[in-house]
Order: sequence, then C-alpha cells, then structure tokens
Amino acid sequence: MSTVLLDEYHALLVAAEESSGDSNSNSNALDIATLSWSNSDNAQPPPITSSDTLVVVDMQHDFLPGGAFGVDEGDATIEGICELIQKFHNAGATVIATRDYHPKDHCSFDTHGGPFPPHCIMGTRGSFLHPRIAETLEPLLLLGEEDSNNKRAHVVYKGFYKGVESFGGFQYKASNDEWKKRLSYLSDDAVEWTGAWALKAANIGKDANASPDVMSILDEKPCSDLLPEGGRVFCCGLAYDYCVMDTAVNVVRMVVDFDANKCFMVQDLT
Repeated sequence: MSTVLLDEYHALLVAAEESSGDSNSNSNALDIATLSWSNSDNAQPPPITSSDTLVVVDMQHDFLPGGAFGVDEGDATIEGICELIQKFHNAGATVIATRDYHPKDHCSFDTHGGPFPPHCIMGTRGSFLHPRIAETLEPLLLLGEEDSNNKRAHVVYKGFYKGVESFGGFQYKASNDEWKKRLSYLSDDAVEWTGAWALKAANIGKDANASPDVMSILDEKPCSDLLPEGGRVFCCGLAYDYCVMDTAVNVVRMVVDFDANKCFMVQDLT
C-alpha cells in the first residue's frame, strides 16, 4: 500500500506544476495561472464564454471549519463561489462541482492504513455540499434534467473506490507513474478509478446532495468528458494547495490536447 503525507504531496504537486514536461505532456512546462475574481489587485478577469468551465472543488461540510478535515476560513469563499457559479451559468458556460465520496474503509483513512482522518463518508452530512452551494446549483441541475440539450451543470464524485485516493477532479493516466508518488493506493490497476466521475442520480435536480443511482456505475463518464472542446477551465474551492491544485495540474497534464494556457486557479475563491 502506498501512502503520502500532505507536506510530501504538496511538494510533489508544486514540482509537477513547475517542472519540465515529459513525453506524456503537451507542453515543455506547466505554468498554471492564478487570478483574483474580486479584482482587488488584478486586471479585469477575462470575459466568460460558453466554451468555458468552472470547476468547484469539494465545497463539502467536512472540508469547512468544524468538519472532519476542515480548512480554516474555508467558509469565506462560499458567497463568492455562489456568485461565480451564477456568472458562468448566465454566460452559457459549464459548471462542475466535485464531491469527495468515500466508503468508510477507504485506503486513505488513518483507520485503514492511510494518512488522513475519515472524511466525506458516503451518506453522511460531512459528504454534503454546503447548503448555499447546493441551493445555487439545484436550479441549474434541474434545468439540465428537464432539457438534456441544456445540461451544463454537473455534480461529479471522486474517491468512491476504496483502493485509491483521488484529490482532484481529473483522471491520472495509466501510462504515467506520477500518480504513484502522489496518491494512496492498494494496487496498480486502481489508477482507472482516479479523478471524478459523472454518475446518474435520479433526484439531482431537486437535491444537489442526492446519492448516485445504484446502477449508475455501469454508465459512468469521466469529468474530462464534460469539458466543452477548446474552452478554458477555472478551478476554485477547497483546498487550494491540494485538491484545487491537483485538479488544475491534471487537466493540463492528463487531458488530451488541453492547452496549459487555458487553465486558471481562482486564488481568492479557494
């Protein structure tokens, strides 16, 4: 079993972001941009287009203050993220919200040989999106349920296979052993369950925290399949230096033909 401590993991992530690419990378270096949507210290954020995607990472109770794996002051991002969700939707863009969604015997838990406290266990309050995030998403999710041609909001699930951790929303490639340095896992073939997955949930239009349907795993879709072709990806949520950064690094390194210059981390909303 492989495990990695948070400080070691962060060092590996930073190295992945800053290092030269390899034969599996589409660019010679990763230089993922950060921006501030509050416009306090930066130029006006770029206009949102219908080909863009906002990825809202893990805005769940267990990652907020008081949660099992809470981020200090993480709740300060909630209102800004809700506003950004609405801005992206109004522009015709795609919105993806990730949920950590673990079984109680997940390999990353310190109760089962991993480095982290149990968190975001399926069906528990800790796994639920914060109510403000959920209520902002639900009208958009309902719109997509009523009109499949207008399905631009998604809730995706990660870490539900007990044999591998998955910090970010995008899958690792089996041909790239970098994931073995960055994740807890039980076997080499676990790589296929990294990243976040779109799973059908019958009540998702009325409840953003709805559980996936029992048989939905047979018709799963990786998060990367939800991205409009040629668009930019903006990542926000919790926590900046792990799950948000992992999401940004992997969309650049692992998604085929993705342009590194089109990925941004929204620093003031993470």
